[in-house]
Amino acid sequence: MNELVQELLWWVFSRVIAPLLLFVILVQLWQNHQDKTLPSESTESRQVKLDDRTYFTLESLQEEGEKALNIADYPTALKKWKQGLNLSRQAENKQGIGIFLGNIGNVHQNLGSYPKALEYFQQALAIAKELSDKRGEGGNLTNIGVVYDSLGSYPKALEYYQQALAIHKEIGDKRGEGKDLGNIGVVYRNLGSYPKALEYYQQALAIDKEIDNKRGEGMSLGNIGVVYDSLGSYPKALEYYQQALAIHKEIGDKRGEGKNLGNIGLVYRNLGSYPKALEYFQQALAIHQEIGDKSGEGADLSNIGLVYQNLGKYQKAKKAFQDSTTIFETVGSGDLWKAQGGLASTEAKLNQSEPAIQHYEQALDNIERLRAGLEKEHKISFMRGKL
Repeated sequence: MNELVQELLWWVFSRVIAPLLLFVILVQLWQNHQDKTLPSESTESRQVKLDDRTYFTLESLQEEGEKALNIADYPTALKKWKQGLNLSRQAENKQGIGIFLGNIGNVHQNLGSYPKALEYFQQALAIAKELSDKRGEGGNLTNIGVVYDSLGSYPKALEYYQQALAIHKEIGDKRGEGKDLGNIGVVYRNLGSYPKALEYYQQALAIDKEIDNKRGEGMSLGNIGVVYDSLGSYPKALEYYQQALAIHKEIGDKRGEGKNLGNIGLVYRNLGSYPKALEYFQQALAIHQEIGDKSGEGADLSNIGLVYQNLGKYQKAKKAFQDSTTIFETVGSGDLWKAQGGLASTEAKLNQSEPAIQHYEQALDNIERLRAGLEKEHKISFMRGKL
């Protein structure tokens, strides 16, 4: 009897209770796994994918904007970088916000919208300082210097360039260092200190070649050409301009191409080859109008006005100088006096004495405004070729 009962109990335990217990244990283990592991992993996985998607979108917008800027497609660059700025703000990514603010500033600078460019650069600089981002700080100091240089505020430009140069040297950023050296050279050239300008340009060129920076190399070659042009060494200037033009064409840099076409035109004008000069100025003008570079367009129109003046076509010269003056006034260019002076001399040739005197006085006022902010040592050299 006892054996029968034990056998019955064993059957109930093995066939009913044990499977039931095993089922309960398995269910509990599965629930624990779901509660403690799966939701956490799933959430983390979704977060990583979201972060990756944001990161790659921002990176893509940055690259697309850079490509557009390099070929002077400013509307596309602005569109891509505004998208990047909005996305960075949504993600509360301060570094991204700073980068895209600086990028947008670059577009406005290239378009000649200097006050707007300055506004963006200053916002970007504040963020870089807040994040202790030395590279970003140096880059934005450089950009602010470029704006002040374009506005003719040379002492202020020099101050920003030197701050940027110190940072780029400190962090070992050779590209930034080369750019700053070139920009400092531009200031000294604008001040009429040609030997000092040449010294800085040659240092910049050496760095550009060392790091294989083709765009920088083209800019440095062009800048050296400007110095030789200013010193009357026209064959040497032409040699440097043509080297620079070849590089800018090779890398698809329309802005650099337009600038050097204009520079070559200046050499031919100085040599008295007016039809050839006009041909180069008109090529430069077409490029600057195509890419929306208002400062470049204004410079080309002034140069075209000078050639028409040399050819005795005073009505055409007057129209070119008037258009140039309007553009320079709109963008706030420090070169406004050049267009006003050209307009005054053309009106004098046309016996239009009243407007000629008015525009000549305006040109002198603008020259004096630029000169007023200079240190004594630069006041005389700055006046070279301006009277």
